[in-house]
Amino acid sequence: PQTQKYYGTDISNVSLEYIKQQIEQEPDKYGHVSLAQKRAENMADIADNSFDVVLLSSIVQYFPSVEYLLQVIEESIRVVKPGGMIFLGDIRSLPLMNAFHSSVQLYQATPSLSRQQLKSKIDIKMEQEKELLVSPELFVALKEKHPEINHVQIRLQRGTEHNELNKYRYSVLLHIEAQPGKVITPTVESGAALSVQEIETYLRDQEPESICFSGLVNGRVANDVELVEWLSQPESKQNVQQLRKFLESKETKSIDPERLYELSASLGYSLELCWSAEGSPELMDGVFVRRELAVEGMVLTPLTQKSVAASNWHHYGNNPLTSQLRKQLIPELRDYLESRLPEYMVPSGFMVLSQLPITPNGKVDRKALPALDMAGSVSTEYVAPQTEKQKILAEIWKEVLGIEQIGIHDHFFEVGGDSIISIQIVARAQKAGIQLTTKQLFQNQTIAKQAAVAAAFSNMQHKQGMVTGEVPLTPVQHWFFAQNLQQMHHFNQSLLLSVPPQLKPDLLLQVVEKILEHHDALRLRYRKTSNSWQQINSGKSESIPFQVVDLSKYSETEQSRLLEETATVQQASLNLSDGPIMRVVLFNLGSEVQGRLLIIIHHLAVDGVSWRILLEDLFEAYNQLSQGETIKLPEKTTAFQDWAVRLVEYGQSQKLHSELNYWLNQPWSGGVSLPIDYPERKANNTVGNAVNVTQTLSQEETTALLQEVLSAYNTQINDVLLTALVQTLGEWMGIQTVLIDLEGHGREELFADVDLSRTVGWFTSMFPVQLQLLSKDIGEALKSVKEQLRKIPERGIGYGILRYLSQDEEIRTQLAALPAAEVSFNYLGQLNNSQSQQVSWQGGWESAGASQSSEINRVHLLDINALIVEGQLQITWTYNSRTHNPLTIESLAEKYINALQNLIVHCQSPDAQGFTPSDFPTVDLTQEELDDIIAEIN
Repeated sequence: PQTQKYYGTDISNVSLEYIKQQIEQEPDKYGHVSLAQKRAENMADIADNSFDVVLLSSIVQYFPSVEYLLQVIEESIRVVKPGGMIFLGDIRSLPLMNAFHSSVQLYQATPSLSRQQLKSKIDIKMEQEKELLVSPELFVALKEKHPEINHVQIRLQRGTEHNELNKYRYSVLLHIEAQPGKVITPTVESGAALSVQEIETYLRDQEPESICFSGLVNGRVANDVELVEWLSQPESKQNVQQLRKFLESKETKSIDPERLYELSASLGYSLELCWSAEGSPELMDGVFVRRELAVEGMVLTPLTQKSVAASNWHHYGNNPLTSQLRKQLIPELRDYLESRLPEYMVPSGFMVLSQLPITPNGKVDRKALPALDMAGSVSTEYVAPQTEKQKILAEIWKEVLGIEQIGIHDHFFEVGGDSIISIQIVARAQKAGIQLTTKQLFQNQTIAKQAAVAAAFSNMQHKQGMVTGEVPLTPVQHWFFAQNLQQMHHFNQSLLLSVPPQLKPDLLLQVVEKILEHHDALRLRYRKTSNSWQQINSGKSESIPFQVVDLSKYSETEQSRLLEETATVQQASLNLSDGPIMRVVLFNLGSEVQGRLLIIIHHLAVDGVSWRILLEDLFEAYNQLSQGETIKLPEKTTAFQDWAVRLVEYGQSQKLHSELNYWLNQPWSGGVSLPIDYPERKANNTVGNAVNVTQTLSQEETTALLQEVLSAYNTQINDVLLTALVQTLGEWMGIQTVLIDLEGHGREELFADVDLSRTVGWFTSMFPVQLQLLSKDIGEALKSVKEQLRKIPERGIGYGILRYLSQDEEIRTQLAALPAAEVSFNYLGQLNNSQSQQVSWQGGWESAGASQSSEINRVHLLDINALIVEGQLQITWTYNSRTHNPLTIESLAEKYINALQNLIVHCQSPDAQGFTPSDFPTVDLTQEELDDIIAEIN
């Protein structure tokens, strides 16, 4: 309102439309305002010397480079009248870039993080900086380049709060051909270690017309700069917790800038507070000038009087385009090489350099090349899906991975994919009419490639009717019955869901009936013969194991108690011989309160992948009925019965028998027994005595684990999780070799005509793994564990088939005689609400009762289960409270998390990268030979 003419520009039409709406509401008030959508430097239609002020507020950080900033300033100088000025506000300070990222990473870091790990995190974040940061000295140097600028004011950002918006930012005023009434060059006094009180005393006693206190310590950033200095000391052994205590206890004579403004106002002074000419980023110079003199005067500060070179402009700012350019270039290079080279020859990482280091002879100086930054080479430029098949696959990836945006060149494992997720993607692709196998997915890890190899139809034919008759026991089912459990009917998996109160029981009954009919494993029955167990697929039952329990009249406390009591009874009510082996209970908690849906299934008929299939079908079937449609579930894949028959046949094959030497010739050592706190109680290892301890990674750490860590050494998530486990257990037990029973999903592609992507049942594979920690170096340890796991044939599924299904008694006896592990490990994949088609169906918080009988004897002393829930990795340690002290396991669990964090930080560091022999399957190399070759190349 106080201007004669206002001309506003913005590159975003959205911002301009908003302002236009405001103008249209009061056209008389804003008739002098005109707007245009254009880039900041585009001032060609503006006449010379036509504006008093050019205002560039909060946009400099979004400029692509220092050179572009200079271009904008040059155009601004042209259009500003003599005596006018250019204002640049909210500029991020380049000298404080390290301090800013250090402060953020220190705040987010776990207490046990080491100095080197913290520094690595900071270095990565600085390299990934996407905004432009500018040194204040650039604006001083502009006076040399543009004589029209005859005065520069650089001011710290104002604000009483200590946050990112004021601590690390400043504003600049460039005066064009200014004609001041007086130039004020103040006397300079050292402000080192001065307090506000001492400055106040000086001003009151001396009453100077002007005075500059140089080298004042800025209290807003002093600790952050101290942190940067501490991180630069390689000899420091402190961790984050010790560092925080050190910074809290350190007494520094510093001043909050706002205190100086308050002081100057109270004593009749005007204050120019500028970054210090002394160079250290935590220092500032404060110029106090009598208010009446400052009104018409040009106040000089030591920094603005400094002689600064007007050349090498890129030194005055960072390059925010580095990461973007890398994202554009890397996928093009990768695609080009993949089209011409075998997979093992395609580089696993790329680094973009501004220039190559050259020797005096004009050749590339290989020794001067920086270490390859694997963490920075993961991301690829987003390329949207083009074809219909690509669009369908992209939607499936987004749903299953819980990621908002997926490009057709994003690599499956680099965005968090794993073997369990691959099964889900295949199932959903088939449902959408795209025929893709897990093997094709693993061999073609981008949507672009998968769309190219996926077929529009399948040649596989699977039984679509109800399957009945005898079903051979699978290896894991043989294992179950071999335990000879006292309460084997009470060995379940269960899920308690919070569901909408308006859920209709009659529709849910129909859904349960359809699911029982569609998924044959849910109708399995078992008969005990003289020396074995027989498994039978029964037909349709007249009774549906579904009931409604009305708790709506009870208080919330009573509802929780009664729900748990009912659930406990239901958990123990399954019947292996006569059925059912599944129960569904709907709890009505009131017309305005979310109900609860309890689903109980005996473990013999379900596993982690099966639950994902069942929940999708449950949601979809209910939605179909609620919309007046008939239930139509996706077509069945290979029947559990057929899979079991094929496994028995495979158990006698020469191909499988060729794996026997691997299992028998491992250097099995019975290993060292786990340390026991209460050895006299060891026999009481029952479910009733089992206790859980859970530790969790942060979302940021989990994301890094899934999307950055795995690319450093071309690993999979189990490689990383098991390396940390071997490190933790090895340190606890004082050994280098750890024996573990490893569990897998068991749905391996053994047969070309078998598809298990939508088959429900217990497929889990269990097999012993003896892992040796060959080095204390984190990278070497990870590579070693990776190679040991890669040597396991067919991901271990053959062990169970040979041990339980081979008709050769000697083979079964030999494998049964192998040392028994006391520790089991199972990575269960990712479970996100985003995968659910019903956001209103989520996990309930009440107890679902005991899924297993308290009398059942546990096989292992320690069971470790890893699961990613809502973006966070949860590690649950199950132990026997009668053999181990809680503090022992809690300490182990914490050390394991620390080991994982160390691995994550290491793999994010620029020097973390390397190949292993399994990356080159067509060449017979040892790790030492491979390292020598790579060293010679480098």
